[in-house]
Amino acid sequence: MSDRHESSRREFLYRASLTALGVALSSSLTSCSSGPPFRTEESTDPAKALQALMDGNRRFMEAKLMPHDWNLERRNAVVTGEQPFASVLCCSDPRVPPEVVFDQGLNDLFIVRGAGHTVTDQVLGSLEYSITGLKPPVRLIVVLGHQDCGAIKAAIKEVFNNVTPPGNLASLTKAIRPAVELVRELPEDRRLPEAAKHNVLLVVRQLREDKYLGPLLKDKKVHVVGGIYQMETPIESGRVEFFTATP
Repeated sequence: MSDRHESSRREFLYRASLTALGVALSSSLTSCSSGPPFRTEESTDPAKALQALMDGNRRFMEAKLMPHDWNLERRNAVVTGEQPFASVLCCSDPRVPPEVVFDQGLNDLFIVRGAGHTVTDQVLGSLEYSITGLKPPVRLIVVLGHQDCGAIKAAIKEVFNNVTPPGNLASLTKAIRPAVELVRELPEDRRLPEAAKHNVLLVVRQLREDKYLGPLLKDKKVHVVGGIYQMETPIESGRVEFFTATP
């Protein structure tokens, strides 16, 4: 066999092997769904939903994330409607994206974001929609705060240094001030992390006291928990500490 024919044969076999590998990878990725296209009442059970978030956060901490599908098949599967298993009210900070932190995919979480995760009528309406407007309804709300929050830093600066931020930012610090007032007696280095936790707990209380959400939470039809995304120590960075008790 001539060198030219041998070279052509090797190139053909090489290209054929690449094609086979591509087909195998495509098949493998297609089989790994990021979540069921259709949920049931059982799949939105509050305890199971919280466990799914805790399991996802553990995978995130261990850098063992699931292979979520973003392909056309998965995108078409979720066109039928919204079917999240939990709602997350969280800060806008790009370092704490809920889908990544909890290792979830398309249509898994109903997310409401705003700096400092403050409560407004629009936030309440969004959470209420996830509970009363979706089928099956969401039955777990997570209020997710995080350490090193810029909005809380601004509120601390306003309270302790009498520096009010300009423009619309003042409305954020006004909403967060009650949490900062609770850390007045703490050492300076503990004010920011403790204010973050207080801010979460105060938001949880606001949800429980809302005239529309409150009755659902009181009847245990919907559960609400707080959580803090850890950032202070390298070994704990990324872990979400869940809690429900009032400080």
